[in-house]
Amino acid sequence: MEPVVELRPGFLASVVRQRWRFVVVCALAGLFVVAGLSVLRGPSYTATAVILVNPLAGNPYSPTTSTLRNEQLNSLETEAALVSTQAVSERAVEKSDGVLGEAAGDQVAVEVLPAATVLRISFLGGSATKARIGAQSFAEAFLDYRKAQATAAIKQQIDLINAQIESTQASLDVALRQLSESGNSETDTLLLQNQATVYAGQVSQLTTELFLAQNSAEDPGQVITPATTPASPDGLPRWLLLFGGLVAGLATGVMISLWREHNDDRIREPDDVAALGLPRMLAVVPPTAGTAVFENASAEGFQMLRSSVLARLPR
Repeated sequence: MEPVVELRPGFLASVVRQRWRFVVVCALAGLFVVAGLSVLRGPSYTATAVILVNPLAGNPYSPTTSTLRNEQLNSLETEAALVSTQAVSERAVEKSDGVLGEAAGDQVAVEVLPAATVLRISFLGGSATKARIGAQSFAEAFLDYRKAQATAAIKQQIDLINAQIESTQASLDVALRQLSESGNSETDTLLLQNQATVYAGQVSQLTTELFLAQNSAEDPGQVITPATTPASPDGLPRWLLLFGGLVAGLATGVMISLWREHNDDRIREPDDVAALGLPRMLAVVPPTAGTAVFENASAEGFQMLRSSVLARLPR
């Protein structure tokens, strides 16, 4: 049966003493890795603009949206998804005067604030100025996009109403002309009068709809909180990241050293023998060659060994 191996007292201190060079190398490696990643990644800044969204024709959040809160939230979520689309991104790049790149849509994030028709548009940039310009450009570009959608929808609606008015007016003119002709029977006259009345009512209703469409609101909303230049980069301070890398490297070096020492079967100290379940050593002889070992006053190992042997000899 193999003896049970137990960690001797002072095992950790012994590991650090025996393998301190390896631990230092690991700590420095962790420091350099974090420093390198910080340099490659570079600082990042986030700026945010807040906009108030008004219901607008031709958009997901329109005057026809139900007053139920769930329906409004769904419409606003759809509006938020449109901010990063190519159509809005192209407008934002144009508004930024070339500061933003073609992949600017991947750097924007939108949050729908609960219990309000408000969107928070955030932009992640490599500099504080670029982050501010990006957030403000996307906010303004999104409002312009909503207004353009509303204008196109209203124009389509006006064209459709005008076509219906023209068609209905033509039918009304035909009915009135037939009604003015002589030779109509009493039944035909009554039928034509009813048709003329219906057509006249439809024209009147369509005219009202046309007036409302021509005077439809085209206010997409407004930027209630413009984007400001962030004062500091995102994330933890660099010195704290470097310190964390140093600590992580140090902890990794200690753990590896403990594992290697635990699996190392070499004997360096008397306690290593006891940890293996063997009888305790009587003494440790220093590595001194020749007769100088007997002349060395500090050779306590020989003194302890001599005393132990003499104590066990017969009188």
